[in-house]
Amino acid sequence: MSSVSRPEFDVEEAVARFFPRSTGYDRVAAKRFIGWLDRCGYAIVAKDALKTQPPRRETPKPASAKSEEAARAALETTA
Repeated sequence: MSSVSRPEFDVEEAVARFFPRSTGYDRVAAKRFIGWLDRCGYAIVAKDALKTQPPRRETPKPASAKSEEAARAALETTA
């Protein structure tokens, strides 16, 4: 089994490849896109990082105390 060597790109360059320009790739658009993802709470991670560490799940904050009690009861029944 032969391994195929792939070029290593940093995140910005990899994203910039989705924004072609006549003289290469648009890194400014890539930076804006990465910044937008960051502001929305997302991050671009290496595929290998997902295998070693599962993503954290955050429970949504309930709107009221009544819904908080219902959420806790639901979590207790599923656990």
